[in-house]
Amino acid sequence: MELSAENIKELIAKIIEHLSVEGSIEVAIEAVIEGLNIESDGVEFFKQFAEDSIELCVEGIYESTSEKLNDMEIVAILKSNEQLKNIVTEIIKSFARRNIIVEILVEEPSMENLLNTVLPQILPTGYELGRNCFVRPHQGKSDLQRSIPKKVTAYRHFPQAVRLIVIQDQDSNDCVILKQNLIDLIRTQNLHQPYLVRIACKELENWYLGDMQAIESIYPTFKATTHQKKAKYRHTDNIFGADDLERQIKDFSKGYASKNIPKNMILNKNTSPSFNQVLSGIEKFLN
Repeated sequence: MELSAENIKELIAKIIEHLSVEGSIEVAIEAVIEGLNIESDGVEFFKQFAEDSIELCVEGIYESTSEKLNDMEIVAILKSNEQLKNIVTEIIKSFARRNIIVEILVEEPSMENLLNTVLPQILPTGYELGRNCFVRPHQGKSDLQRSIPKKVTAYRHFPQAVRLIVIQDQDSNDCVILKQNLIDLIRTQNLHQPYLVRIACKELENWYLGDMQAIESIYPTFKATTHQKKAKYRHTDNIFGADDLERQIKDFSKGYASKNIPKNMILNKNTSPSFNQVLSGIEKFLN
């Protein structure tokens, strides 16, 4: 992709931000200046500049560099610098992602509530909920499945490329057959539509059972340590999570749970294979 002057300035600012996480801003600026081959007498000048304003510092670095190099040459030098190469590559990817629309179709508002909490923690840089990443809830499975062909047809006319993610509960269905049916709904409308289909086993509430401490934080009568010792919870994806939680918790509410339990979930400690496969699949698909 061809980057504008504003892109280059943002690139420089993000490199400095990244490098300064574990060190000082001055050291980060020095690394960028050396990477751009700016003469050494400019190093102290820009480091002092940074004390007042990173934005002005970045502006100065860009103007100093662009006097002798065009934008693509600046990027080429940054990408060839061993210390900066991986950072630059990832930031440029994030610029490209801004021109992509992510549509996530789910069967009900409860899944939307969970994703609104979880996605900001896993979305690659360049994707942002409400800007170019949208979760579209439906009124159950039938509504979702009726909607897929219509939406896929519409995506063909979008000015930006669309990446489609469909998530549906398994419930009592055969997981393999259900997934293939959803794929067929997509591919019959557009063979070239990039898509990811994931099934929540057996249902959204099983994902909560993968983090019982998060359940207890919202429903104190549910004792995580007690339930974790029970044999039936060794494989949390094999039971019907909603029914189980409704039996265990008198005032359990799907809507309330979906808005509040995810806020307390520790994603990398969740024991639900389904939950982990959905999250890792989304990350891989969008990268």
